[in-house]
Amino acid sequence: MYNDEPFFYGRLTTEEIKQAVQRQLVVLIPIGSIEAHGNHLPIDTDCFIAQNFAVAAARRIPDHVLVAPLVPFTFDSHFMDYPGTIAIQSDTLIKYLLDITCSIAHHGFKRIVFVNGHGTNVPFLTIVSHETALRTDALCAQVTALSQADLLEKIRKSAFPGGISHAGEGETSLVLHLDPDRVQMDKATEQMDFPKGKYFWRDVAPRAPIDVVGWWSAVSETGTAGDPTVATAQTGQIVFDADVDRLIEFVKEFQTMEWPSRKDRH
Repeated sequence: MYNDEPFFYGRLTTEEIKQAVQRQLVVLIPIGSIEAHGNHLPIDTDCFIAQNFAVAAARRIPDHVLVAPLVPFTFDSHFMDYPGTIAIQSDTLIKYLLDITCSIAHHGFKRIVFVNGHGTNVPFLTIVSHETALRTDALCAQVTALSQADLLEKIRKSAFPGGISHAGEGETSLVLHLDPDRVQMDKATEQMDFPKGKYFWRDVAPRAPIDVVGWWSAVSETGTAGDPTVATAQTGQIVFDADVDRLIEFVKEFQTMEWPSRKDRH
């Protein structure tokens, strides 16, 4: 995808990588998942969103970033009851992602950002980001699509709680904006009957203070959690543009951010 564009890490020669290190470009790593997204969205939806998110930012600030190859397979064990899911075990995933970030840091890059399209990746990326900083002299961060709850609350059409979760209004709107041919809206169905309580619900705008996860198939026939039937390309554009703006603003700040050196306090 977009392999002819000059900000792609994989299309550079080793000499060009050296030059990118000298310029201290920020390396963006798109990361998604392969899992059920209802009957209306492809199973690579998280990958598609993450890749587009990273590329859109890179196109606007090509002198600041490189886009690494997409990481498509992550932790999805709770979706294994749906055909097509590819699940990586948690310990394997952490070690694999650390190998990636430590390799990038070994070559001299100092700033790495995971551009994430899969909500379940967040705790793993937090661990990897911490470990990267402890094992190398690079800093690592993560930015996740559909994580601006204040914006989503203002523009949502679906009911709360439940309308914006997985393959619901949010993700479906994003894909309608990016590539409507990937969406089969005639097959979109509302599924908002997930268990909920005072401190737990299945929605991202706002997100519940306590998270509870079990087998997804126990509560969703198609894999959907939310209401994709009210999704629109206009909503998707608003959310996508805001996410890209935030990523660009963060990258520019992160690229030049001073971080004090470690000090032994014994």
